[in-house]
Amino acid sequence: MLKRVALNIAIPQISSKGTITSERIKAKGNKSFAEISEIIENNINIQIALAELIHLSKDYVHNIGLLNKHRIEDEISDIAELFQYATFIYIDGTPSCMQVSEPNTDSISAYKLLLQKKRLDKFVMHFMSKVQNPYDNETACYELVFDKPLLMNSEKYDLMSETFFNYFRYNDRNQITTKCFPVFGFSLDNIENDPILFTFSKLVKFIFVYTTDMDYPYIRHVTWQE
Repeated sequence: MLKRVALNIAIPQISSKGTITSERIKAKGNKSFAEISEIIENNINIQIALAELIHLSKDYVHNIGLLNKHRIEDEISDIAELFQYATFIYIDGTPSCMQVSEPNTDSISAYKLLLQKKRLDKFVMHFMSKVQNPYDNETACYELVFDKPLLMNSEKYDLMSETFFNYFRYNDRNQITTKCFPVFGFSLDNIENDPILFTFSKLVKFIFVYTTDMDYPYIRHVTWQE
């Protein structure tokens, strides 16, 4: 069931209260196609960034979280291989995330090939790989309430251990962006009947679906309150 609510109830406030500084990272483009494919396949944050940027406009900027504080330099180097523009973001001098845009031609081709071969994260493929359709032309927000179990899919999902959900819930990128992910190609009916979202709703207090034109016109997102 979808219950219409005010947008400010659903979208969490950005938690950062520190001083934000940035450093531009020069694009590299030194890796082979096989090496780029390996980077994408092994890094959930890069898969998510590419999935979003490939769907949206050339000017869209994605906040990409870092996965391992002990290999930040390696992560920065990998990200610089895939995107034309990358900026490193610090909060009070501590690395937080990177802002990226314009994936290069090889990274787009490698992503699409991995998607075709089903070698991307299963939740990236489920939520972020469908063709985006303009379902909405207005700002709207709904609380998603599952009043009965969804039994159409017998697979059990242990979402507590899934990298996709842990990345959105706990990554340091949340200091400068809202905890949410886009659901490309999902109608409201699809969302109401999605067994993965049903399972995820058991891990959080509230789950919401919203559409705004704040970042890009009328992209549907899922967000939540822990």
